[in-house]
Amino acid sequence: MRKLVKSEPITPFLQKVSSLYEDVGVSSILVVGGCGDYLSVADTVIMMEAYVAKDVTAEAKTIAGAGAEVEKLKFVEGGGGRENGLRGREVNSRFLTPGVKCVVRHKGAITYGDTDIELGGLEQLVHRCQTEAILLSLHLVGNTQRKDSLLKLCDEIEKKFDEGGLESVLAKNSFRGDMSRPRKYEIAGTLNRLRLDKIL
Repeated sequence: MRKLVKSEPITPFLQKVSSLYEDVGVSSILVVGGCGDYLSVADTVIMMEAYVAKDVTAEAKTIAGAGAEVEKLKFVEGGGGRENGLRGREVNSRFLTPGVKCVVRHKGAITYGDTDIELGGLEQLVHRCQTEAILLSLHLVGNTQRKDSLLKLCDEIEKKFDEGGLESVLAKNSFRGDMSRPRKYEIAGTLNRLRLDKIL
């Protein structure tokens, strides 16, 4: 980074970490991925210089060219481990219990059996009616009783909504007037937050 950014002085923390401990008694705990390591895999490198964004991709690639080659893993949907690529997330719906007692406490919280699901981080949920539809979608996933990719299951629910409306997640001859359609991303976010053993 010191080679890339020439217009202002950069003092790497690496050069200060020892003196912080030896001179003023401050210990440091770092969790880093190495910012410069990403230069070789970035498609575009934008650098802010004097509050102006500059495309420095070519120069960054030249600098990064001296480093080690980064192994690229292919994404494998629904299978494979790190030795075969990046594995897609799978949902084991057999760990979802159809008919388990569930309740929507408010827009950002569902109780599924004995498990509380906090949805406060799903900012696109704007009304409790969406959360009601999400809860029924969980029952729909549970009724499949199979292991499948998270993406495929959410796409199937989306297709059901497209073709049959919100009623498609209800039991036959059931009617509800308190549901609004959520996006598949909020359904996926709910499944991600469902702390049941081995579901994901």
